[in-house]
Amino acid sequence: MKGVDRNRFRYVLATVAPFNIASMKDKFRLGMEIGALKKKYDKKWRYIFIQDLSGLTGSQSCRSEIFIKMDDIPKQQHLLESGYRGKALEKIDGEWYVRFCDADPEG
Repeated sequence: MKGVDRNRFRYVLATVAPFNIASMKDKFRLGMEIGALKKKYDKKWRYIFIQDLSGLTGSQSCRSEIFIKMDDIPKQQHLLESGYRGKALEKIDGEWYVRFCDADPEG
C-alpha cells in the first residue's frame, strides 16, 4: 500500500472470489481484512477486503477467534454481521477455512 496517498484516502477496498486462494493470501499479506461477504458482479459471491490506512483499526487484539469452512457462506455472513473480521486462511485436513476474529475494542 506504499503507493496510496494516505492524505487523500483513508480506506482501501478489494473484492475477491471465495476459493481464489492466491488473491486472498495476497490481500491478507497486505494487511487487509475481510469486512463483508456479498453477491456482486452478476450475483457472484465476493469477499470485501478492507484496510484502514489511518492505522486506527486493524491491529486490535482478538477477543475470540473462530475458524469457518470457506464454503459455509451463511455462517461467515453471520459472523461478519456480528462484528467479526476475516483475518487469515488456514488449510485443515485438506479444506480451506477462514479465521475470524472478534476484535477487542480496548486494543
